[in-house]
Amino acid sequence: MYIINSSFSNSPSYIGDGGFSGHGGAIFFNTNSKSNISNSNFTNNIASEGGGIFINNGDDLTINDSIFSDNFANVNGGAVFLNPN
Repeated sequence: MYIINSSFSNSPSYIGDGGFSGHGGAIFFNTNSKSNISNSNFTNNIASEGGGIFINNGDDLTINDSIFSDNFANVNGGAVFLNPN
């Protein structure tokens, strides 16, 4: 997958009672594939883990010339979280 010249903003990941309990406020990678993000912005995204991006199971992700600002995770990885499982 290629993501180029994109913006992700104000994307909360909700589950259950409306709390921030999900993974990957903007993007959740769970496909065991190779992906590339370039010239993109991630702003004000919220999740429990991976406020901007959550990467599961060792996906191969390359990020170039991209900006992460004001993303929030209440557990791990305000901008990006890699789950090694």
